[in-house]
Amino acid sequence: DKVDDLQEWLSKSLCTSIEFPASSISEQPWIFLNPATEAFLQKMKTNSAKQLSDIAYLYVGLQTSADPIYILKPTKETLQDITVEKNNKEWIIEKSVLRPCIYDLTFLPFSSPECNAYIIFPYTIDENGANLIPSSIMKEKYPKCWEYLLSNKTRLQKRDIQKGNSGNWYQFGRSQSLTKFNGKHKIIWPVLSLDSNYVYDDKDVLFTGGGNGPYYALRMKDGQQLSLFYLLGILSHPMIEMLVKSKASTFRG
Repeated sequence: DKVDDLQEWLSKSLCTSIEFPASSISEQPWIFLNPATEAFLQKMKTNSAKQLSDIAYLYVGLQTSADPIYILKPTKETLQDITVEKNNKEWIIEKSVLRPCIYDLTFLPFSSPECNAYIIFPYTIDENGANLIPSSIMKEKYPKCWEYLLSNKTRLQKRDIQKGNSGNWYQFGRSQSLTKFNGKHKIIWPVLSLDSNYVYDDKDVLFTGGGNGPYYALRMKDGQQLSLFYLLGILSHPMIEMLVKSKASTFRG
């Protein structure tokens, strides 16, 4: 309705008010829920036997600090190599130093993500963790990839590399999650989403991302008997989605 006289409209007490306890206001973003909704969500939490963190690990993606260099979408592909166009030039990269990944991919609920790109992965993984492949081995085993990386050396050196040194200029910007992609099945979801778009991955799909995404993942802790499919159904339930939206940050658009 159109309001012609604001004071008259206010005087008719058309506005209702709800009181919230002072404890609901903190340094965190303020979220005011309808009291009935808040009571229902609190009941859910009170009656829950476990929290998600009790049974599963949540983690972010790989953090290269230079995705446009490391992530490659091939124009041609063979069993041994891929061909990409970068910096107005065609490059051939050995597949043996690449891992399939997803990049700028939209999910459908309950689907399985199909890799749409490759990522240069200059690491070996063993029981001690992730180890950067020495430059001498990179030159010997992956000369085409090494040539491509050398062409981007100046740009890669400008990154703020965690625990880096001048000889490791081709390492990822951060070491988080390097060992998380270890063949175990997982659930992946986009960080920015209007719906509960959780997907199941059994192909060890890689992805990049930090605090704001684009993706997060979850895998069961060792010894847990719950099925990931069961957890996928729980997370995709409208009640859980309501709980997430009641606490999540809102981004423009």
